[in-house]
Amino acid sequence: IMLLLTFNLTVLTYIANTLSLCVTVIYIPLMLFGLLGNILTILVVWLRPHMRTSTYLYLSSMAVSDLLILLLLPLDLYKLWRPRPWPLGDLACKLTMFLSECCTFCTILHITFLSLERYLAVCWPITAKTVVTRRRTRAIIGCLWLSAAVSAAPVLVMVGVEDLGGTSRGGETDKRECRCTHFAISSGLLSAMMILSNLYFLVPLCILGVVYSLIGRTLWLRPKSSRRDQSHRNTVKMLGEEAHTHTMPKPNHNLIVTLTLKPYFEPQKIPSNLWGRGFYPHKGCWFPQA
Repeated sequence: IMLLLTFNLTVLTYIANTLSLCVTVIYIPLMLFGLLGNILTILVVWLRPHMRTSTYLYLSSMAVSDLLILLLLPLDLYKLWRPRPWPLGDLACKLTMFLSECCTFCTILHITFLSLERYLAVCWPITAKTVVTRRRTRAIIGCLWLSAAVSAAPVLVMVGVEDLGGTSRGGETDKRECRCTHFAISSGLLSAMMILSNLYFLVPLCILGVVYSLIGRTLWLRPKSSRRDQSHRNTVKMLGEEAHTHTMPKPNHNLIVTLTLKPYFEPQKIPSNLWGRGFYPHKGCWFPQA
């Protein structure tokens, strides 16, 4: 029996070490590329004022959240390979677990509100121009961080450094570990936090499914003429430039610009590059305004 138990323990240890090695191999490239990408995102947005639109404000704030998560990955790897003893104390245990949970919630909220902002921009473009402003976006981002911090606050009570066997004399192993406390398990706080975490996953998932379905439906049902005008935008611009060069004098020194257009380029659908030059359409021709 002892031989069988020893064999089973050896097999379990080998499996655990193999899984830990696989996780480490995956984590390290993700951490390096993630740090590089998020740092570049933050620098590009904040060093270029013209890129501080509502969408890029969401992306830069989400990059900060992801950057904090990535900076905590070395501690996760340390706990994976050596769960005990925990050398950084009780306060560091609580703060690292709190930051990890808070940034995870914050990233989920950012993705959800960014998708809602895209929904307004695609399905309600006129409303989006008046509702979605940089000031409101900054206020929403602040509320998202606050909501994530409040949602993750119970973690400060749930986790801590516990001694699983005491520190023995004579060179034996220190068994202090950063983990969920017995109070969190017995009080039901751990179960409540698991329910909250599941809601943070399921509710945004449903919202994203509905929002992107509506966006896809709007784009699919968009009139063919609208999509055709979009695809021929450069052609219309070229026709407008050519029309400006083909002019004909009149006795009153005004100009008549005659455009030969394909059937799908109706006069009222010509973009505003000719209007801005003082022309107006009449019976297939473009006349200068008085």
